[in-house]
Amino acid sequence: MAGRTTFGERQKIVDAFMRFDTDSSGSLEHEEVLHILTRATGKQMSVDEAKRFLKRFDANMDGKLNVIEFADAFKAMGATESKTKMKMSEWKALKEFDKDGSGVLEREELMQILTHSSGKAKGMSNEDAREFIDLFDEDQNGNIDASEFAKFYHSLLGGDGGSGAQARAKEVEAKGKKGKKK
Repeated sequence: MAGRTTFGERQKIVDAFMRFDTDSSGSLEHEEVLHILTRATGKQMSVDEAKRFLKRFDANMDGKLNVIEFADAFKAMGATESKTKMKMSEWKALKEFDKDGSGVLEREELMQILTHSSGKAKGMSNEDAREFIDLFDEDQNGNIDASEFAKFYHSLLGGDGGSGAQARAKEVEAKGKKGKKK
C-alpha cells in the first residue's frame, strides 16, 4: 500500500476490498471494478472504463486488482479518511447506516433513515425527506457519499432530520461508543 496510511485507513481499505470482492477470489476482476466505479461516481460506467481503470492500477498486469493494487486505486478515488476529514466515529456510523455495504448511502437507505418512526419518534414525510437529502447531497447525485456524510450525520444527531432519524442516529452513536470501550 503505497504511501503512508494510518491503521484506520488500512482497515477501511481492507473492508472495502472484501465488500467488493463479491466472489471471494482474493482479487477484483473488471466486473467488480465496474461496480466500484459506478458506486463511486454515482453514474453507470462502461466495461471499457472499468478495464482502463483496472489497467491503470494493475501493477503486476494480471488483469485483476489485488488488495495492494486496490489500496492505490482506493486512495486515488479519494476515499480515505484524511480526504473526507471524517472522524472514526463518523466512519463507523456510515458503515452502520450503509445496509448494502457500498460505502455510499443511496436514496433508498436515506429515505429509510429519515422516514423511520418508532414509539414517540416520528419520521419525516417522503417530501420533507427528499428535500432534506438535497441539502446535503452536494453533487446532486441522489446519494450521500463519505465526503457529504459528516454534515448529514451531525445534522441528524441535532434533530434536523426529524425525531425518528435523530433517535436512530443516537442509537448508532451509542453503539459506536460502546464498541470503542472494548
